[in-house]
Amino acid sequence: MAAPQIKAQSKPEKLVYVGDNGPWHFAMVEEVAPAFEKATGIKIDFTLLPVDPWRARLRAELGAGSGGIDIAQFSVSMTGWMSPHMEDHGPLLAQIKSRHPDFDWDDYLTGTKKAATYEDKLCGLPYRITTGILHYQQALLEQARFSKPPDTWDEFLKTAQAVNKPPERYAFGVLGLQNAIYSSFASWLYSNGGRLLDFKTGEIFINDAKGVEALQFFADLNTKYKLVPPEAMTWAFD
Repeated sequence: MAAPQIKAQSKPEKLVYVGDNGPWHFAMVEEVAPAFEKATGIKIDFTLLPVDPWRARLRAELGAGSGGIDIAQFSVSMTGWMSPHMEDHGPLLAQIKSRHPDFDWDDYLTGTKKAATYEDKLCGLPYRITTGILHYQQALLEQARFSKPPDTWDEFLKTAQAVNKPPERYAFGVLGLQNAIYSSFASWLYSNGGRLLDFKTGEIFINDAKGVEALQFFADLNTKYKLVPPEAMTWAFD
C-alpha cells in the first residue's frame, strides 16, 4: 500500500489501484474487487497499464508527492525506488495474523520476502511469482531429428539453428522491451551460475565472468545467430 500524504478517512469510498495490465488481474477486477466492495462498501478503482506506462505513472505520481494512489503493484526491480513511498507492511502482517490465525508468513518463499524488502523495510506483500520455462514444439524438434528438448546451451544453440527458418519462422522468442527483458535474461544468467548481487552486502556481480558470458550468449542469439524475430525488441508482457 502506498503511504498516504494526508490523514486517511476512517472508511474511504474508494481505493485507487495502479498496476500492470497482465491477464491475471482479471480475477482481481471481476472477482476479488466485487467481493471486497460487497463486504466493506469500498470500491476499488483500477488503473491497469502496459509495463512502461505503469512504471512511468508510479514514478511520476509518487515522485511528485501525489496522494492519489492507495495500492500500488510493483516488481522486484522497482522495490528500491518505491520504498520511500510505501508503508511499512510489518504492522499489516500483524493485523492479518490476528484476524486469520491460519495465516503463516513462513509459507511465503524466502526469495519473495527478500524481494519485497528494502533496507529492512517490508514494502509490500508478494502475491505472485513467475519463472522461466522452455516451451517448444515437439513436432518441429522431430522434423529436425531431435528426440528430446535441449539440456545445455550447446544443445539449445544446435537445436535452435536447426529449426530456424527466417523470415517465416524464427527459433526463439524473448521479451525484448527494456522493462521486460530482464525476465528473459535472468534464466540465462542464473543457469550459468551467475547472479545479480549479494543481498547482504549489496555487491554487484552482473559484470563478473559468468554474467558477461551469459549476456553475450543471450545477445548472440539475436545479433549473431539471428534466431530471434527482429520485432522481439518491442515485446513485453501482455
